[in-house]
Amino acid sequence: MDAEAPQIPHVPLTFPLLPTEIRVQIITEAAQHSPRGHLAAVSKEWQLFIEEKTFESLVFDDIDQLKFLDWYVTGKREHLVKRICLNVELSCVWTFSCFLTALFAHLGRWTKGDLTLEINAYSPSDSDHFFKGYYVGDPDEDEAFGDARTFDDARHGFSPDGQEVPLARDTREVYDMMDLSDLSLHQVRVIKRLLIRRQCRRQFTTDLLFRLLASLPALEHIHYEPWRMSDEKFQDGQWYPDFGILISGHLPRNLKTLILFEDFNELFFPDVPPSTRVPNAQTSRSLLHASLNLEHLSASFMVDAQDFFDASQTCCQDATWERLEFLALTSRLVDPADKDFGLTNLLYAAGIFALRAPRLRTMILWYGNKNKAYAFIYKRDDTSITWHGTRDFHMNQQRITQI
Repeated sequence: MDAEAPQIPHVPLTFPLLPTEIRVQIITEAAQHSPRGHLAAVSKEWQLFIEEKTFESLVFDDIDQLKFLDWYVTGKREHLVKRICLNVELSCVWTFSCFLTALFAHLGRWTKGDLTLEINAYSPSDSDHFFKGYYVGDPDEDEAFGDARTFDDARHGFSPDGQEVPLARDTREVYDMMDLSDLSLHQVRVIKRLLIRRQCRRQFTTDLLFRLLASLPALEHIHYEPWRMSDEKFQDGQWYPDFGILISGHLPRNLKTLILFEDFNELFFPDVPPSTRVPNAQTSRSLLHASLNLEHLSASFMVDAQDFFDASQTCCQDATWERLEFLALTSRLVDPADKDFGLTNLLYAAGIFALRAPRLRTMILWYGNKNKAYAFIYKRDDTSITWHGTRDFHMNQQRITQI
């Protein structure tokens, strides 16, 4: 009789006995599907993971939803929140003010956190005045886009054959200026990054921006993408001078990164050709003063790099940019249309500036227009200068030596 084979002890394959990597993969896959709140009841390990995923990015499109912060985001969970997006539907002029005030009142009580605040404001009627199905910021954007029933609306210039140029009054409504002079906000120290994308068509007055920045003393990063205004006289004569005062003397002390991008679409403003836009030189000078304490600066279309570098030689002759590591600016001179003499002079001025920024690792000078784009890129780490563009620019040895 054969000896009986030894029995293998029965060890139940329970979830805690799986390797850590396998457990994480399983939880991660499960967390991809919504709703996922019930998964937190599986175990303490699942709860910690699901809470981290649930609270890291919060989107609020109704003021009543802010109660969620009081009910669920208590002391020990505050540090889990990394991003808050305020997506405000403008049902009336005070909606935005009430929403922002309520959010800052909530966050003003927080003592822990490292937050990114993203702000968007829109009106559902925007699509009546613009391209059908073009619901910027609307929570139902995906469902609304492409509805054939919205393409026939002669009253707003839409027909099955296409769309007429938007009327000036319709454009002004979509790109309306939000002036909240009575806005009073609590100080919030847990917001470190402020993001206002170009998807936000509403314009912010400089007074509103001042109040917003004054309430965020711990801010380290600003990413602001305003749209070019149809009223250039107001923009260059009032808005940009006031904006220059703001950025040159009223930015948060801890600010490290400033990214500014002025967007423009010639389809929306056919009477204002982009080629005629001349950036305000005073804005470049204001930005120069702001850059003295920055590590990362990017400014597109609202300034010209030549004005920036000229100001560095006239207004700040003895200054050095000890912290600056990254610089990206636009300039019309980067478009080497028929002669590239202006571009050579620009690069020469850029080289002089680089000598006064000992920590500068990357400099990008670029320009873009319809069917055209050019970029000069300097990188210190790999000791390289590169030209990319829809037109060649020959960097011969004599030119490099001059620069």
